[in-house]
Amino acid sequence: MSDDPTSGAGPEISPLTGKPATVRPPVAVMPSSASPVPARKSAGRKVLLVAGIVAAVAGGVWGAWRGVIALAQWGVMQAPTDWDVNLGGMAAKEIESKAVVCEDPDVQSFATAMRDALVAEVKSSPFDFEFKVVKDDVVNAFALPGGFVYINTGLLERAEDSSEVAGVLGHEINHALLRHGMKRIARTAAVSIVVSVFLGGSGLNTQAASLAANLGELSFSRDEESEADTAGLPIVAAAGFEPEGMIRFFKKLTKDESDVPDGAKTLLRYMSTHPLTEDRIADIRATIKKEDLEANEEHADRVKEMDEALAHVKGLCGAGTRDGDEERGERGDDGSDGPGDRGADGRGERGAERGERGAERGGD
Repeated sequence: MSDDPTSGAGPEISPLTGKPATVRPPVAVMPSSASPVPARKSAGRKVLLVAGIVAAVAGGVWGAWRGVIALAQWGVMQAPTDWDVNLGGMAAKEIESKAVVCEDPDVQSFATAMRDALVAEVKSSPFDFEFKVVKDDVVNAFALPGGFVYINTGLLERAEDSSEVAGVLGHEINHALLRHGMKRIARTAAVSIVVSVFLGGSGLNTQAASLAANLGELSFSRDEESEADTAGLPIVAAAGFEPEGMIRFFKKLTKDESDVPDGAKTLLRYMSTHPLTEDRIADIRATIKKEDLEANEEHADRVKEMDEALAHVKGLCGAGTRDGDEERGERGDDGSDGPGDRGADGRGERGAERGERGAERGGD
């Protein structure tokens, strides 16, 4: 028989106390269901942190970019108007190297007469305005910095009278006077301008001139359009033209384009750079009413002569694919449209505009 007290089938004896050891049942360790939750929360926090960083960086970049644009616009507005003239002159050369300028003396005489009539009513102009007509059937007109104004033959073809042309050109004159073209260039080439100003970068003049040459394709802001309208209407009226001419022209143009599938492109191209919204039309009407604008009757004879001159010059430069002689033949020997068309689209709408304005004043 063994003397080993731990042998045998009896209870296990503790070697320390010499008494039977207390046997404790095993404790089951259950898997914790809470352990994954902190991991998910940690992952969520990381995603939010990354998103926050990205947003902060994007906001910073956007803010910096807006700051650069604001700085560039401020910079060009501090520059002397000689900059406008030099830049506009460079752009004019580029345009005329590609476009076909109408050399017909009657057409150029009409453009010059329109310039003289409108610019004479500008109180103070730093620019010697120059008007030229280019052969292009797109309804458009645009002003470069420095007072270089280009009129497409398409605009002359579609205008019913000289007041409609004057409304568009009075607007363009003020884009130049208010230096909107320079500001538009600053927005487009903001980084280059700022770098050039502070670091003396080269090639800015060439880049800016190229942008200026394409101002006819660039849109102005809504505020700039409104400013040009507000400033242009008084000089149009003072020169003897009907201030409602621009509204009448675009309303007629919109109506006509709906019947000409291909012509819609013409309208859309002009509207893309000169948005004519209902709000803008309402603002123009409000300005006419507020300023009590009426055509200056002192210049009634001159305006009548310009109406006749406009009818005469239509087709002389062969806008687009039209042949000048054929176009004049369609109008008649005197260059005028058929009496039915002119009376319905022209005098009828002018009468309606005057009647509406009279009713508004009568109610005040």
